[in-house]
Amino acid sequence: MFTLLTLSGRVSRDVSSIIRTAFRSVSSRSATTSSSSSSPLQQHSIDRADMPFIHHGQRPRFREKPKFKSPRKRASGLYTDLIKESMQSVRASRPSVFGTNVRVGDAIEIEQVAKGGINSTDLEKIRGVVLGIFNKKLDTTVLIRDVLFGFPVERRVPLYSPLVKSVKVLEENFVFKGKRKVKRAKLYYLRDRNPIVTRVTKW
Repeated sequence: MFTLLTLSGRVSRDVSSIIRTAFRSVSSRSATTSSSSSSPLQQHSIDRADMPFIHHGQRPRFREKPKFKSPRKRASGLYTDLIKESMQSVRASRPSVFGTNVRVGDAIEIEQVAKGGINSTDLEKIRGVVLGIFNKKLDTTVLIRDVLFGFPVERRVPLYSPLVKSVKVLEENFVFKGKRKVKRAKLYYLRDRNPIVTRVTKW
Protein backbone atom coordinates (compact mmCIF):
# COMPACT_ATOMS: atom_id res chain seq x y z
CA MET A 1 0.00 0.00 0.00
CA PHE A 2 2.79 2.37 0.87
CA THR A 3 4.42 1.58 -2.47
CA LEU A 4 1.24 2.43 -4.32
CA LEU A 5 0.94 5.72 -2.45
CA THR A 6 4.43 6.71 -3.41
CA LEU A 7 3.96 5.95 -7.15
CA SER A 8 1.41 8.56 -8.03
CA GLY A 9 -1.36 10.59 -6.48
CA ARG A 10 -3.95 8.96 -8.73
CA VAL A 11 -3.31 5.51 -7.31
CA SER A 12 -3.41 6.87 -3.78
CA ARG A 13 -6.77 8.45 -4.43
CA ASP A 14 -8.18 5.16 -5.75
CA VAL A 15 -6.95 3.26 -2.73
CA SER A 16 -8.41 5.77 -0.30
CA SER A 17 -11.80 5.57 -2.05
CA ILE A 18 -11.74 1.77 -1.80
CA ILE A 19 -10.96 1.92 1.91
CA ARG A 20 -13.81 4.37 2.53
CA THR A 21 -16.37 2.19 0.72
CA ALA A 22 -15.17 -0.82 2.71
CA PHE A 23 -15.62 1.00 6.04
CA ARG A 24 -19.09 2.15 5.00
CA SER A 25 -20.22 -1.36 4.14
CA VAL A 26 -18.93 -2.74 7.44
CA SER A 27 -20.70 -0.02 9.46
CA SER A 28 -23.97 -0.58 7.60
CA ARG A 29 -23.82 -4.32 8.25
CA SER A 30 -23.23 -3.80 11.99
CA ALA A 31 -26.18 -1.39 12.19
CA THR A 32 -28.52 -3.86 10.48
CA THR A 33 -27.45 -6.69 12.76
CA SER A 34 -27.94 -4.55 15.88
CA SER A 35 -31.41 -3.44 14.74
CA SER A 36 -32.42 -7.01 13.89
CA SER A 37 -31.19 -8.29 17.30
CA SER A 38 -33.01 -5.56 19.25
CA SER A 39 -36.28 -5.84 17.43
CA PRO A 40 -37.53 -9.15 19.05
CA LEU A 41 -36.98 -7.72 22.55
CA GLN A 42 -38.93 -4.61 21.70
CA GLN A 43 -41.74 -6.60 20.11
CA HIS A 44 -42.06 -9.11 23.02
CA SER A 45 -42.18 -6.91 26.14
CA ILE A 46 -42.74 -9.00 29.31
CA ASP A 47 -44.40 -7.67 32.44
CA ARG A 48 -43.14 -8.64 35.91
CA ALA A 49 -46.48 -10.26 36.77
CA ASP A 50 -46.19 -12.58 33.72
CA MET A 51 -42.65 -13.71 34.52
CA PRO A 52 -42.19 -17.43 35.33
CA PHE A 53 -40.63 -16.95 38.79
CA ILE A 54 -42.60 -15.98 41.91
CA HIS A 55 -41.76 -12.68 43.52
CA HIS A 56 -40.79 -12.28 47.15
CA GLY A 57 -43.76 -12.10 49.49
CA GLN A 58 -46.20 -13.75 47.07
CA ARG A 59 -45.07 -17.36 47.29
CA PRO A 60 -47.31 -19.73 49.27
CA ARG A 61 -44.78 -20.90 51.94
CA PHE A 62 -47.11 -23.79 52.86
CA ARG A 63 -49.80 -21.38 54.13
CA GLU A 64 -52.63 -23.42 52.69
CA LYS A 65 -51.39 -26.53 54.49
CA PRO A 66 -52.84 -26.86 58.05
CA LYS A 67 -50.34 -26.51 60.86
CA PHE A 68 -49.39 -29.73 62.64
CA LYS A 69 -50.60 -29.76 66.22
CA SER A 70 -48.41 -31.80 68.50
CA PRO A 71 -50.41 -34.12 70.79
CA ARG A 72 -47.79 -33.65 73.50
CA LYS A 73 -48.27 -29.87 73.53
CA ARG A 74 -52.04 -30.26 73.44
CA ALA A 75 -51.93 -32.68 76.38
CA SER A 76 -49.70 -30.34 78.40
CA GLY A 77 -52.09 -27.45 77.70
CA LEU A 78 -55.08 -29.49 78.84
CA TYR A 79 -53.18 -30.55 81.95
CA THR A 80 -52.35 -26.95 82.91
CA ASP A 81 -56.00 -25.94 82.36
CA LEU A 82 -57.18 -28.75 84.64
CA ILE A 83 -54.71 -27.71 87.33
CA LYS A 84 -55.84 -24.09 87.16
CA GLU A 85 -59.50 -25.07 87.43
CA SER A 86 -58.83 -27.33 90.42
CA MET A 87 -56.81 -24.58 92.14
CA GLN A 88 -59.64 -22.09 91.67
CA SER A 89 -62.22 -24.54 93.02
CA VAL A 90 -60.09 -25.33 96.09
CA ARG A 91 -59.49 -21.64 96.81
CA ALA A 92 -63.19 -20.88 96.54
CA SER A 93 -64.19 -23.79 98.80
CA ARG A 94 -61.65 -23.08 101.57
CA PRO A 95 -61.42 -19.38 102.39
CA SER A 96 -60.17 -20.20 105.90
CA VAL A 97 -56.89 -21.42 104.38
CA PHE A 98 -56.37 -19.09 101.43
CA GLY A 99 -58.16 -16.04 102.78
CA THR A 100 -55.26 -15.14 105.09
CA ASN A 101 -52.25 -13.26 103.74
CA VAL A 102 -49.25 -15.32 104.87
CA ARG A 103 -45.80 -13.81 104.42
CA VAL A 104 -42.26 -14.91 105.12
CA GLY A 105 -41.27 -14.11 108.71
CA ASP A 106 -44.80 -14.28 110.16
CA ALA A 107 -45.81 -16.52 113.04
CA ILE A 108 -48.74 -18.70 111.93
CA GLU A 109 -50.95 -21.41 113.35
CA ILE A 110 -52.15 -24.26 111.11
CA GLU A 111 -55.04 -26.50 112.06
CA GLN A 112 -54.93 -29.88 110.37
CA VAL A 113 -56.21 -33.43 110.78
CA ALA A 114 -54.09 -35.51 113.14
CA LYS A 115 -55.49 -38.94 112.24
CA GLY A 116 -58.63 -40.56 110.88
CA GLY A 117 -58.86 -39.15 107.36
CA ILE A 118 -60.45 -36.09 105.82
CA ASN A 119 -63.77 -36.25 107.71
CA SER A 120 -62.13 -36.84 111.08
CA THR A 121 -62.76 -34.51 114.01
CA ASP A 122 -59.37 -35.26 115.58
CA LEU A 123 -57.52 -32.05 114.79
CA GLU A 124 -54.20 -30.65 115.91
CA LYS A 125 -52.67 -27.18 115.83
CA ILE A 126 -49.09 -26.57 114.80
CA ARG A 127 -47.26 -23.26 115.07
CA GLY A 128 -44.09 -21.81 113.71
CA VAL A 129 -42.28 -19.05 111.88
CA VAL A 130 -42.57 -19.09 108.11
CA LEU A 131 -39.10 -19.66 106.67
CA GLY A 132 -40.28 -19.88 103.07
CA ILE A 133 -43.24 -20.31 100.74
CA PHE A 134 -42.83 -22.63 97.74
CA ASN A 135 -45.34 -21.83 94.99
CA LYS A 136 -45.70 -24.94 92.80
CA LYS A 137 -49.36 -24.89 91.77
CA LEU A 138 -51.11 -27.75 93.62
CA ASP A 139 -47.87 -28.61 95.42
CA THR A 140 -47.62 -25.21 97.13
CA THR A 141 -46.13 -25.70 100.58
CA VAL A 142 -45.15 -23.61 103.59
CA LEU A 143 -42.01 -24.27 105.62
CA ILE A 144 -42.43 -23.40 109.30
CA ARG A 145 -39.94 -23.64 112.19
CA ASP A 146 -40.66 -23.86 115.90
CA VAL A 147 -38.90 -24.88 119.09
CA LEU A 148 -40.60 -27.62 121.14
CA PHE A 149 -39.13 -28.56 124.54
CA GLY A 150 -35.79 -27.04 123.57
CA PHE A 151 -35.51 -28.81 120.18
CA PRO A 152 -36.02 -27.01 116.85
CA VAL A 153 -38.66 -28.60 114.67
CA GLU A 154 -39.29 -27.83 110.98
CA ARG A 155 -42.40 -28.87 109.07
CA ARG A 156 -43.40 -28.47 105.48
CA VAL A 157 -47.17 -28.26 105.12
CA PRO A 158 -48.96 -28.51 101.72
CA LEU A 159 -51.65 -25.82 101.61
CA TYR A 160 -53.82 -27.55 98.99
CA SER A 161 -54.05 -30.72 101.02
CA PRO A 162 -57.61 -31.57 102.20
CA LEU A 163 -56.16 -32.34 105.66
CA VAL A 164 -55.41 -28.64 106.26
CA LYS A 165 -58.49 -26.98 107.71
CA SER A 166 -57.41 -23.42 108.53
CA VAL A 167 -54.42 -21.07 108.60
CA LYS A 168 -54.21 -18.20 111.07
CA VAL A 169 -51.59 -15.46 111.37
CA LEU A 170 -50.57 -15.00 115.02
CA GLU A 171 -48.10 -12.15 114.54
CA GLU A 172 -46.83 -10.36 111.48
CA ASN A 173 -43.07 -9.88 111.08
CA PHE A 174 -42.39 -12.10 114.09
CA VAL A 175 -38.68 -12.38 113.31
CA PHE A 176 -37.83 -8.66 113.59
CA LYS A 177 -40.80 -7.67 115.77
CA GLY A 178 -41.84 -5.04 113.23
CA LYS A 179 -38.59 -3.06 113.58
CA ARG A 180 -37.55 -3.63 109.96
CA LYS A 181 -38.88 -5.38 106.89
CA VAL A 182 -38.14 -8.92 105.82
CA LYS A 183 -36.30 -8.57 102.51
CA ARG A 184 -35.60 -12.23 101.81
CA ALA A 185 -37.78 -14.93 100.28
CA LYS A 186 -36.13 -17.71 102.34
CA LEU A 187 -34.97 -17.31 105.93
CA TYR A 188 -32.62 -20.29 106.07
CA TYR A 189 -30.02 -18.32 108.00
CA LEU A 190 -32.26 -18.50 111.09
CA ARG A 191 -31.21 -22.13 111.48
CA ASP A 192 -27.79 -20.93 112.65
CA ARG A 193 -29.15 -18.28 115.01
CA ASN A 194 -30.41 -18.54 118.56
CA PRO A 195 -33.46 -20.89 118.68
CA ILE A 196 -35.35 -18.30 120.73
CA VAL A 197 -35.74 -16.20 117.55
CA THR A 198 -37.99 -18.86 115.97
CA ARG A 199 -39.77 -19.98 119.14
CA VAL A 200 -43.53 -19.46 118.85
CA THR A 201 -44.87 -22.11 121.26
CA LYS A 202 -44.47 -21.15 124.91
CA TRP A 203 -43.32 -24.52 126.19
